[in-house]
Amino acid sequence: MSRFQQPEPVQTVTSVPVSAAQDRAFRQRAYLISMSLRVACFLAAIFIPAPMPVRLVLIGGAILLPYFAVVVANATRRRNDSAPQSLGSHHGDRPELN
Repeated sequence: MSRFQQPEPVQTVTSVPVSAAQDRAFRQRAYLISMSLRVACFLAAIFIPAPMPVRLVLIGGAILLPYFAVVVANATRRRNDSAPQSLGSHHGDRPELN
């Protein structure tokens, strides 16, 4: 490498994305929890003797939870964007190092 050539940026651990297997497992777990809560709302609305407003809330939860479960399951986890993305020739306040 010549003296004036810029070095390749170095990949940092904080900029490495979450593996596909970890992301998929997280999304499956979130979906399973949401759908379990939906079933619980549905069964509670049928079998628990409760006033009508409580039953309506439980039925509303059973109706709306699938939408939120899909939205959460389709969302991917991302790394913190404020972390440095690479270590390279950037030395901001020390231009003699560039």
